[in-house]
Amino acid sequence: MTMEKSKVREKLVELYTKSLEENEVPWRKTWNFVAPFNPVTKKKYNGVNFLALKTAQKEDPRWLTFNQAKQKGWNVKPGEKAMPVEFWSVYDTKNKKAIDWESYNKLTLEEKLEGNYKMMVKNYVVFNGSQIEKIPPYVKENENNIKLSDVEEKFLPTLIKNMEIKVIHTVGDSAHYSPSKDEINIPYKENFEDSYSYSATLLHELGHASGSVKRLNRDLSGKFGSESYAKEELRAEIAASFVAGEINLDPNKAQEDTNHKAYVQNWIKVLKEQPNELFKAINDAWKIADYLEEKGELKQILGKEKTQESKLELNLEMVPDDNEDDEGGENE
Repeated sequence: MTMEKSKVREKLVELYTKSLEENEVPWRKTWNFVAPFNPVTKKKYNGVNFLALKTAQKEDPRWLTFNQAKQKGWNVKPGEKAMPVEFWSVYDTKNKKAIDWESYNKLTLEEKLEGNYKMMVKNYVVFNGSQIEKIPPYVKENENNIKLSDVEEKFLPTLIKNMEIKVIHTVGDSAHYSPSKDEINIPYKENFEDSYSYSATLLHELGHASGSVKRLNRDLSGKFGSESYAKEELRAEIAASFVAGEINLDPNKAQEDTNHKAYVQNWIKVLKEQPNELFKAINDAWKIADYLEEKGELKQILGKEKTQESKLELNLEMVPDDNEDDEGGENE
């Protein structure tokens, strides 16, 4: 399957582009909501499904198929439109059988490259809980108990220390990461509207810093207004939102950049001309987020396993088959 032929990926590009054209940043505006999940199987949607459903949903994070609703005695409201999702599975061509993701992930890289495993994809459609009649009202559960003080006093200092990055506070009003100096310049906390704004801005710049040659080694040579600059901004923005979702940090609190409209126009141009670039950016954003959470020792701070499963490449990471029951320069 190519990305161009995926309905869910086409829908995600459509949703993202529409939001940007309305001067809204989709990965910022929805991240303070609970991750989308299936109320029947209790499993979270991951990968591109996670992003598409997250962008489309409002208050209710529950998504399920027509047949699942019917089996529970619930009804899809007349005239409601479904959202496409895709489910991936692994097929062992040598032994001619499907294997679960847990078994596949235990294989060595050499075993995976032997050519005995084929990725299979199926497309389905799901409806949001708000589109279902008779479904019980959604009651929000607060999964993470991390406090802003833990973010400021534990997570961010630990992240800075383990990344071995220099953070310089200035009296100006601009925050940026300099690849040549491998340092972040950011205004003093008191210059921000509140602590949320400071933490969110610092997290964004740390996302850029992850691209250093001594860390994740991304191309950080682009100047403002260039295509490569816009692509790196996409990666840092989305990655920061992923982490913000884990630590209950509202990315909408981030200080608005004076070049916000220019960023948005660059993103629209990239998405329209190179729609697959969105998925490349998301893949890198998963890696950046995992890196930041690991270096910030988030798991230890939360005192439990991460609330979301490990993030794999988007062309592999999806909800397992058991709930596939029906069709239907300086960086700022």
